[in-house]
Amino acid sequence: MIKKAIHRQQKIIIIVLVLVILSLTLAVFGVIYSGQLAKWGKIAPPSGEPTPSQEVEEVASPSAYATDSGLLKIKADLKEIQKELDETELYEAGLLPPVLDMEVELEE
Repeated sequence: MIKKAIHRQQKIIIIVLVLVILSLTLAVFGVIYSGQLAKWGKIAPPSGEPTPSQEVEEVASPSAYATDSGLLKIKADLKEIQKELDETELYEAGLLPPVLDMEVELEE
């Protein structure tokens, strides 16, 4: 019985020591790497004048259909239809369901 108590105490002591060592190790790593993390997170302030990107965008030539009279007419018609749809009032009170306010009494 005494050996079991001593054995149990040894297990508890070992577990506590492992947890303390693990905590100390994590604390040391935190202190070591906290300075490096602060350095990594810093963004250098801009210096001087901004410089444009070196990438030059090529302007694509318009399609042959871009100036086609038929397509331009369709585009104008679509704009007119969109304008009419935007101005149309879609709310009609006559289409709402009637209010069902029935007096219902329940008996116990």
